[in-house]
Amino acid sequence: MLGKCCKLCGIIVGFVMALLGLVCIKPVNDALVVYSQKELEVGNLFAGIQMLQMFGGLAKCVHLPFSEAIFVACMRTSFADFWFVPAHGWEGAGVGIKALADPGQPGIFAFSHQAVTDFVNRPRLTRDPDLFVATSVKSMEARGVVPKGLFPLVISMNTDDPKRSVRRKLLDDFFPSLLKPLALDLNGAATTAGVLAGDTKNASAVIAMVGSSLFQALFEFQPSQELLRLIESWLKVAKPCAANKCPPGAGKGTADAFDKVFAEVAASRVGKDYLKAAAERNFEDPEGRLREVMFITFFAGIGGTSDTVSAALFLISSNQDMLPLFQKDPRAFMIEVARLYPAVAGMTLLTDEDHELTLGNGRKYHMKVGEYVMNWNAAANVDPTVFGGPNKSEAYARSFNPGRDNLERMVTFNGELGQILACDSTVGCARGWCGKTGVCAGTAMRPCPGTRLALHTATNVVKFFVEAGKQGKSAQSEL
Repeated sequence: MLGKCCKLCGIIVGFVMALLGLVCIKPVNDALVVYSQKELEVGNLFAGIQMLQMFGGLAKCVHLPFSEAIFVACMRTSFADFWFVPAHGWEGAGVGIKALADPGQPGIFAFSHQAVTDFVNRPRLTRDPDLFVATSVKSMEARGVVPKGLFPLVISMNTDDPKRSVRRKLLDDFFPSLLKPLALDLNGAATTAGVLAGDTKNASAVIAMVGSSLFQALFEFQPSQELLRLIESWLKVAKPCAANKCPPGAGKGTADAFDKVFAEVAASRVGKDYLKAAAERNFEDPEGRLREVMFITFFAGIGGTSDTVSAALFLISSNQDMLPLFQKDPRAFMIEVARLYPAVAGMTLLTDEDHELTLGNGRKYHMKVGEYVMNWNAAANVDPTVFGGPNKSEAYARSFNPGRDNLERMVTFNGELGQILACDSTVGCARGWCGKTGVCAGTAMRPCPGTRLALHTATNVVKFFVEAGKQGKSAQSEL
């Protein structure tokens, strides 16, 4: 009996492996995409097909030289290829049908540059108040990953919510480095953090340098090694939890780490002044506003920017052609890194009206109020109609070229970078808005508030490691 069971298990495993092998063959995967996007209603079969198709992406990305940041980014930018593009193409509506976490729950996946920018710049863009990235806020609170009552964050509010504008205005007024990044003492940060020149492949060293830089810029003090360790320990739990993959043991220790760092920030001069400013502006919970700033700084600022730095350092260390490109134009190099290896893949929205949508394959899809939309920045960043050059080449769109003409049309920071930088407020700017400089912006309705600071920090931290590495090699050669 046991032998028969083992034989049956072997047959099942073999069948599953054969299926996985088939979907790794592009023509087979493409045929599945065309069929499912045209003929199937969202349900268990539809969800199962999309799950299988993810293995096509694994096959596409697994050959890359190993780097977690590079591999994850490859998967993110490839989702559109193995789920939607063969059926809909890049032109037209630029969206496909996606099975969400509940297989019976349909949603829309916006993947083209046009669709992604259209959705993110809707004046009445709506968010789910109980969703952070891909998990329930309540579950994160219950585990102690986030303080209770912290949500909704200012980055999670509906675009037309007056409270969002008031909170972002406080950020603008109190943290000038968000709009005009300051000079950073990276050598001092390295000394305090205990970071060495050769630590480019050490994730803890990267987090320490990014964390020290952001603390300088925002809170005006150098965090101790102990504080940096606490932040890193919090990130190791918070990042997978946000992706609905909480590690075992996530709980009180995570909350304690956050609270210990909060106590240090709240006791600092900037922390005290921020609490006072929030109280003077009649915020009901000034401490909550400071915790909000810290949460965003930890998760998106330190966590996200560290991923960008790690990707850049990996490229420079693994390809001899990359260092000259970085030295020629560090800013353009880092923007191209952020385009191809985005730290944040996209944003989940809710539709704000009922309307019928014609997909690229001609299928009619009726979007209902409150239905989920995955707005996938990572796919929009490799849209060949924007980044593919004169021939709209997918290969060119995915190639690394800091000198490309339309570099600042990348949308990693929830809007075209050029439009975000033309807006002198983290609140966002509507089309035709003209700032103090007299420069009129396009549309950047809800940009990442730390766009400028993240790019500034990432560029300077990579510069530090590159220069420190050169000096270290010179010193060793003299010995």
